[in-house]
Amino acid sequence: MDKDFTRFVLYILVLILSLFVCDRIVGKVEDILYSKRNTKLTYAAYSSRQDDIVILGSSRASHHYIPAIISDTTNLSCVNLGVDGQNIYYHFALLNLLLEHRKPKMVIYELFDIDFLHTTDKYSVGQLDQLAPMFGVNPKVDSLIGLKGRKYMAAIRLFDSYRYNSKLFSVIIDSRHIDDRSGYIPIYGEWTGEKESKVNGTNKLDPGKLRCLYDMIDMCKAHDIKIIIVVSPQYLAPYADRQEYLEVGRMCADRGACFLYYQKLLQNASMFKDIAHMNDKGARWYSSIIAQEIKQYMNE
Repeated sequence: MDKDFTRFVLYILVLILSLFVCDRIVGKVEDILYSKRNTKLTYAAYSSRQDDIVILGSSRASHHYIPAIISDTTNLSCVNLGVDGQNIYYHFALLNLLLEHRKPKMVIYELFDIDFLHTTDKYSVGQLDQLAPMFGVNPKVDSLIGLKGRKYMAAIRLFDSYRYNSKLFSVIIDSRHIDDRSGYIPIYGEWTGEKESKVNGTNKLDPGKLRCLYDMIDMCKAHDIKIIIVVSPQYLAPYADRQEYLEVGRMCADRGACFLYYQKLLQNASMFKDIAHMNDKGARWYSSIIAQEIKQYMNE
C-alpha cells in the first residue's frame, strides 16, 4: 500500500515537472517566434528602426494618419503605431518600450473617448493581455499589465506560455504589421447614414486613464520629445459639441502638450467610412493638413 502511494506521488511529481518543462519550452519558442514578427508591439520593443515621428492611439490613429504624406511634408521619418481598440494604457506601454532604445523627435497621440472616459472593461484594462509577451522587459509595462489583476499576474509569472494565451499560432497570425505603409491601415467605403448629433455630457472622466495620459506627456517632456495631442475629424453635426474633449485638451495643454482639435473640421460624408473613422480618401486629405501643423510645430 505504501509503495503504491509512493509511486503515485512520484508519478504526480514527474507529471508536474514535465508540464513545467514543456511550458518553459513552449514559452521560449513563442518568444522567439513573436520577437521575429514585424508587428507594432515588436517594433516598439525590438526594432532597430529609428523614426523621427511616432503616431500612437486607437483605431482612429491607425486609419487616419499616413506616414508617407507626413514624411513628404516634414522631411522626417514617421511610423504609425495605432492599434484598434486599445486605449492610453496600451499606448503608454508602447512609449515606454520605445524609449528603452530610441528617442523620436515627436509623438502624435490621437485622443479618443476611450482614453479618458469610464468605459466597459473591454476599453479599459480588458485587452491589456496583448502586452503580456513583453512581461519582464520594462518595469512600467509590467505595472500596466498588472492592471489586469493579481490572478492574471500570478498566471503569467507561473506559466510562460500563458503570456500568449496558450495559443501557439497566434504569434504567427498577428495582423498588426509594420509594412510598406509604415503602420497605416487604410479603410474603404463611404458613409451613407446621418451625422452624429448627440451631445455627450453624461460620461465621467476616468482618473486612472487621465493619470496615464499626463504621465505620457511628462515622459515626453523629460526626454525632450515634442508631443501633440490631436482629435481628428468625426462625422458630427456642427452643434454636436463634445466638451469633454476640450476639457481634457486644456488639461493636456496646461502640462505642456500641443493640443489640436479637428473633430468637426470635415463635413463631407464621402470621406468617412463611419461616424468615427475617415476612409482612405479622408485620411489623405487630413494627413496633408496635420503634416503642415507638425512641420510648423517642429520649427517653433
